[in-house]
Amino acid sequence: MIRRRMLLVGMLVGTSSGAEGAIHLKVGAETSQGVGIARGGFCDDAGVVALAIKNKNETENEVTFTGLKVGTTACKVGSDLAGPRFVFTVTVTK
Repeated sequence: MIRRRMLLVGMLVGTSSGAEGAIHLKVGAETSQGVGIARGGFCDDAGVVALAIKNKNETENEVTFTGLKVGTTACKVGSDLAGPRFVFTVTVTK
């Protein structure tokens, strides 16, 4: 219950939503995560993971991570100052 309240407050004030976390991928694999209305994103090391954001439906966007090479990088999704922001730690293995 408390986590849900934190998520709602975070989305309303444009801070981190609490939905971020660790993502583990193998090279060549991909995974997707819903990110609400967050737009824009980048990873510290774009050589480790590719990040793409697309519309999942009319009210939610989805970020897709694709493992490119072995390593770990931090990725931030949500470049709009008034919108939600997410931080993911992505680890890619063989």
